[in-house]
Amino acid sequence: MTPKRQTGTKKQIKLAVAKLFQEKSFEEISVTMICRQANINRGTFYLHYLDKFDLMDKIKDETLADIKAIITDQEALFTKKVINKALHYIIDDFEFIFAIAKSNYINFPASIREFLEVLMSTSPNTDQELEKHYQIPLHYAKISYIASLEAIISEWISRLYNFCSG
Repeated sequence: MTPKRQTGTKKQIKLAVAKLFQEKSFEEISVTMICRQANINRGTFYLHYLDKFDLMDKIKDETLADIKAIITDQEALFTKKVINKALHYIIDDFEFIFAIAKSNYINFPASIREFLEVLMSTSPNTDQELEKHYQIPLHYAKISYIASLEAIISEWISRLYNFCSG
């Protein structure tokens, strides 16, 4: 199987999961359902993933890694162009991102908070700026800041879904 074909199969699987999430919870979805929706056989699925949990973990990790790569581009760190590119990535893959956002297995708010912590660790002077702005111990300043950003991201995704589907 060529790498291009593998990428196509993985994309089919990802789209199938997103479609299934429109009707069912993660717990209700089986590998058989994913295979039927993706129009692949189970053997093909198992060439790429151990099970549905491995599928979700890998796709979540790939998605967050892609967004992190966009945002941490050293050529244009946090410029309007980079933020715009990250938002377009989310919009282009929105059906799946919304699907994982509502999955209990993924725990989207916790995943976003972890992602933001890693992202903040790559940005110089973050600690000093947070302490200066919040004027509370750094640990609590980070929690406040990250929780605020996670709430904004979650709300934006929810509103975007309502806008697109309504």
